[in-house]
Amino acid sequence: MVHQDENFKMIQTARLIQQKRFQDVDTEWLQDLVLSMAKREKREVLSRGKQLILHLLKWKYQPALRSTSWESSILQQRMELDEIFVESSSLLNVFVQELEKIYRLAKTLASVETHLPLQTFPLHCEWSVEELLNQEFWPK
Repeated sequence: MVHQDENFKMIQTARLIQQKRFQDVDTEWLQDLVLSMAKREKREVLSRGKQLILHLLKWKYQPALRSTSWESSILQQRMELDEIFVESSSLLNVFVQELEKIYRLAKTLASVETHLPLQTFPLHCEWSVEELLNQEFWPK
């Protein structure tokens, strides 16, 4: 969460940049801010991807327990990820590069939440990025 002082500093920095007063910009603070924002956005992509895959695994491996809650979560994560990727295509690359890591985390959570042995789930993600993000795709 951005504090009031930080918000003021962001507005002040934006004004300095607009005025092309680059020599007055606190570049160390700006660098820290940009790195922090990049890390936060990456964490959001990883978190949403993990939730998406978790619910897709539950959807596939516990069909008798399928619920509108799982369906809603899957759709919500897909919509949010789509919005993020439209705004920043580089974050799609993060998703692609981190997919196996995201999958391992989701698979572990799925095992805990479903009480199914970890070995129930494939070693590697069985779905392509296109399938994961496709709102029409539902594993059988």
